[in-house]
Amino acid sequence: MGPLRGRVLDAVAALRNQFPDLKYVVLGDGPERQRLQDRAASLGIADRVVMLGRADDAMKWAAYERCDLFVMPNRALGGADWEGF
Repeated sequence: MGPLRGRVLDAVAALRNQFPDLKYVVLGDGPERQRLQDRAASLGIADRVVMLGRADDAMKWAAYERCDLFVMPNRALGGADWEGF
């Protein structure tokens, strides 16, 4: 699991009591999905993590409009930073 994604899940777990309506919506799909779901379950926040899967541009923009906070991890790929979108 990518370190930033794990930190976001940790933050959701830490903030769940202070913000009872907090949700973490994940757009996209890939090999880390099951690990993220398992980690959310182990932290007791599976009900707060919504995995929407692949997102087209319309879905992506709709999600941007609804969120209060946006997190997009990137990673080094071939020596360069690479972002999911």
